[in-house]
Amino acid sequence: MDGASSEEGSGVGLKLINPDGQEFTYAIKMNFKSTNNEAEYEAFLAGLRIAKKSVVKFFEAWVDSMLIASQVSGTYEAKNDTMASYLSQAKDLMQQFTSYIVVHIKRSEN
Repeated sequence: MDGASSEEGSGVGLKLINPDGQEFTYAIKMNFKSTNNEAEYEAFLAGLRIAKKSVVKFFEAWVDSMLIASQVSGTYEAKNDTMASYLSQAKDLMQQFTSYIVVHIKRSEN
């Protein structure tokens, strides 16, 4: 998952891979301004929502956002209302899976 924000707008990209190795790639343009952290969370939430609709039971997310990985694990706290809202939405969605894991990877690995 990846999110980006610039003068021209914001967007997210994500790839979902099922247990058989089949890949599903998504690109989503956002119609609102966002920071890079917000765009990263939007990508993460989009992946969770798509997986939930696909009746996924186990969700493994590989994110290049240290912020998301650390907030989800409880290592970092959400220090403002916007990040707290994103974290709350993520936790609500993650509870709907039988199990989940969020792994931080370096940007060069995705």
